[in-house]
Amino acid sequence: MSARELPERFNMAWYFLDRNVEEGRGDKRCLYWRDQAFTYREVQAAANRLGNALRALGIGTEDRVLIVLPDRPEFAFAWFGAAKIGAVIAMVNPLLPAEEYLHYFEYTRAKVAIVESATLARLDPLRERFTHLRHLLVVGDPGPHLSFDEACARASDRLTNADTHRDDPAIWLFTSGSTGKPKAAVHLQQDLPWNTERYAMQVMGIREDDLTVARELLAEATGGPAFAVAAGLITYAHRVAAEQPRAARAHGDAPSGLIGRLGNWLRENF
Repeated sequence: MSARELPERFNMAWYFLDRNVEEGRGDKRCLYWRDQAFTYREVQAAANRLGNALRALGIGTEDRVLIVLPDRPEFAFAWFGAAKIGAVIAMVNPLLPAEEYLHYFEYTRAKVAIVESATLARLDPLRERFTHLRHLLVVGDPGPHLSFDEACARASDRLTNADTHRDDPAIWLFTSGSTGKPKAAVHLQQDLPWNTERYAMQVMGIREDDLTVARELLAEATGGPAFAVAAGLITYAHRVAAEQPRAARAHGDAPSGLIGRLGNWLRENF
């Protein structure tokens, strides 16, 4: 199969998500988490709701949206929802010490951050120092902030994607900070789809019936080598629809023991 050429007007959320629905894979499962499974159509609807919720908060093209979430379905909804409206996605490990978040919030100048309630104990004491932040959108108990679930429930599940160019910025992936504070490496709308077409499909040979698993946190895996980009994102939504075993990446699982859990899952299901 030859690599797909990407058009000039291009949105990566269409490539990874909407196109699967358009091409007849809407009812195919693309995401497992604990005992839940989600189809492409369900992820698309959830992403559309989140995108509309972000627009209602004043977020638009090239505004940064900071995602501070563990591996859970809302990560995928937030990732694709932000991409759909042309916002720039920035992702941060949700397990960082409190003071380290100050750099990411100020560096990105994010107006909205999507976080889990467990992170609020570290973020709330710093809130007044986040000079650009307008809203915290919280998965779980929101406290005094905005509820992720309620914001999405009020929003439509229909959304017209932003008219982005393939060379528009789409993601800020942070460096390790080995020579100072972590810095953002800008990735364009076409970059992850290009890696998928040229590496995941042409080199690794990933196809529709394959199984992929994200070994690292999604907030970090998408910034790693090309195979991590392929595995992390394809697990969530790509036309190859590789389904992630629910035991292999349950919420809070560390990489240690992953191979054993994956082996157990394969023995139980195949």
